[in-house]
Amino acid sequence: MKPDPAPARSTALVAVPAREASSVWDDVRLQKLWLAIERRPWRSVAVIGASKSVETIQLAELLAQLAWRYRGQPSAVCDLRELSMRLVDYQIQEMRAQVESGVRLVVSLRSVFGKSDLRSGRKTDGRRSSLHRARRDQAQGG
Repeated sequence: MKPDPAPARSTALVAVPAREASSVWDDVRLQKLWLAIERRPWRSVAVIGASKSVETIQLAELLAQLAWRYRGQPSAVCDLRELSMRLVDYQIQEMRAQVESGVRLVVSLRSVFGKSDLRSGRKTDGRRSSLHRARRDQAQGG
């Protein structure tokens, strides 16, 4: 009896269990998010967490994959969740170079409560996928 062959390595940007892989693209919430982002032309967009405990990298990777899947445009993720102030200017230059070369850039940031996140988040030209909006409104009593 021959052993089972090793499973093929996935090239997906987001790890999705096999049973869910076919349905992730059919998720209405994901489609609504994509349509909301696409209301305005963009070359870069920031994904910002609602709090320090919210991870943004998976959503950023998914949005980059959607840009390729729906628009056929090259896309990339810039992970700035642990960006130090010393590297802010360098990363901004790198992001600018990618955008100028035609790549749609999705920037993953930590919560808006971090200084480095705020400065680099302002450098994107698309809508900020601000997960913090609902909590902010809730905290303000609205």
